Amino acid sequence: MRKFLYDRATIIAVSLSFFAFGFVLAAEIYDLTATETITGLIAGAVCGITILVIEVANSMRTQHPVSGEVAEAGR
Repeated sequence: MRKFLYDRATIIAVSLSFFAFGFVLAAEIYDLTATETITGLIAGAVCGITILVIEVANSMRTQHPVSGEVAEAGR
């Protein structure tokens, strides 16, 4: 897990900063209330965590394939 994060630390940092900046800018433009802003940030965090979990699972699957997948790949 740490290796996965270290390999992608720059991409993660840039993505988070652009998301936060864009969301704060949009909140000012659309005149969102504090509750709407917090809801949007929480939704963004949930989406980010979901993508992280999917990427970690894909990374682990490619590093440690299931025996059935190896047998099929060898055909």
